[in-house]
Amino acid sequence: MNIKRIVLAGVATGLAALTPAIMPASASASTAAVAAFSGSASATVDWVGGAGSFSFATSAPLGCTAAGVVNNTPVAGACTISASGTFVNVVCGTGTATGSATVTTSGGTVTVGFQIVFVATVGLILPTVPPAGVVAGVVQITANSPQVPTATPPTFGVCTNGFTVSSVSLLAQP
Repeated sequence: MNIKRIVLAGVATGLAALTPAIMPASASASTAAVAAFSGSASATVDWVGGAGSFSFATSAPLGCTAAGVVNNTPVAGACTISASGTFVNVVCGTGTATGSATVTTSGGTVTVGFQIVFVATVGLILPTVPPAGVVAGVVQITANSPQVPTATPPTFGVCTNGFTVSSVSLLAQP
């Protein structure tokens, strides 16, 4: 087992343990699940500065696995995630992204809002309100075919047209 999988497994365990702590005491969660996923995000990102929009979809056939309860139905198995939103770039791989994601499992579909703060290609997923619900986790991105500046002095144009994304996240919705 490689180190990335060990770290992601540890994060999944930690997020599952945190579910009761981040859900309000009075809420009986109709959704409380941990999802491990990978996929592709499309966005034209400059080396320095800029902003824009992005879209994301999990990879087939096993780009997403979820375990927990979704819409009051126990789930353990494959899922799909699609997301879209906007980003603000500081330097390629560092910045913020905000959007919403639709997660589909055998228990149904849940839509959650999120914000991600990236530093050097590692991001922390934070909840946004609305929509109601909580998403929290970690994400690691890798630029697809990064464009290396070759001019002297370097000119900083486009860094990449997308990223490969891997994450373990907690989804919770009352």
